[in-house]
Parts: sequence; structure tokens; C-alpha cells
Amino acid sequence: MLMTKKTRSTMKPPSQSPPVSSLVFEGVYNNARMLHFLTAVVGSTCDVRVKNGASYEGIFKTLSSQCELAVDAVHKQSDGDGGGGGEEGGGSQSSPPKIEDITDTMIFSPADLVTMTCRDVDLTFAVRDTFTDTSISSSRVNGDHREKVLQRWDGNGIGENFELEADTSNGWDANEMFKFNEEAYGVKSTYDSSLSMYT
Repeated sequence: MLMTKKTRSTMKPPSQSPPVSSLVFEGVYNNARMLHFLTAVVGSTCDVRVKNGASYEGIFKTLSSQCELAVDAVHKQSDGDGGGGGEEGGGSQSSPPKIEDITDTMIFSPADLVTMTCRDVDLTFAVRDTFTDTSISSSRVNGDHREKVLQRWDGNGIGENFELEADTSNGWDANEMFKFNEEAYGVKSTYDSSLSMYT
């Protein structure tokens, strides 16, 4: 287990990555299913139990190719917390930790790790019907269910002859803007509409 406090002076600049065609994934990055699961629970509250019997709670941040887990806002759980997601609910009944007991980031080595349990993970998110017209129209807004009637848009043929450069725009002519800026701010533009100065 490694504890770190981040400061600007300890941050390393990103190294140059090899071309995409020569990337070879190593370690746990080769296991697509495990990598998918672990990236799906990034940001979740997790309980980590280590070999010496201690249990820690924090926010899962990332993992290395050697399956070292980085957890943020970590604190050690007392024996009464019931950490680990057991029948007690994974420590949800305990009082919040003291600020001095919280470590910014802890890195757990796979050799020390016994279990990691992520809490409050929605396993049905990808298969839930939340983005169809039917689902949107029947959803609650601020806890209040109101029937939303979807109406088909009928442009009455307006869009067929629509021009992007129509004269009905509210925008200013470029020469009017240059004149205004010169009068109001004393700034004279060198803009040439023929763009002869640009290559």
C-alpha cells in the first residue's frame, strides 16, 4: 500500500506515446472484461480489504497495468463499520470520518488486496429504456409526473428554400462593426475583405 499527496512539483509531464499501430497492452489491460468492469466503476465508493485484515473506504480512481488500484479520499474503517459490502450494507451505518483520518490517494498492490467491493453501482444502466421518445415523454420532472404530448414538426415547406446567408439576419455588417470599434474604442481595423494578406 502506498500513500501519496499530490503537489504540482511531484507531477510528471506525460511521456510521448508510441504510434497507435504499435501499442501492445500489458498486464490487466489485456483482459478486456476486467478492464471494462473496472473502468465502469471509476468514481464509485468502494471498500478495500487487505491481507492484514484492515478495511479501507474511498472513491475508486484508476488502476495500473499491474492491477494496482488507486483509491482517493481513503480512510480506514473501524471494526464496527462492517466494510466490505457484507450484510450490514458495507459501512453505510457508520459516522463520517474525521478530516485528519482521510488520505488523498492510496495505491493498493494486488499482493495485499483481498477484496474490493464497489457500492451503489447501477448494473442496469446500459439496458434501461431511458432515451427513447416513450421513456422521455413518460418520465417524471422534479418528482411530478405530467403527460408530455410529443408533436410532429411540420415545416410547411419553409426549409426547402431556406438560405444560410439570408438578409433577414440580426447580425451586423462587418464594415459597421469596424466603424463602431473605431469610434467607440479608437481601434482601426486592417481587415481586407479580399483576404489578399492571408495565404
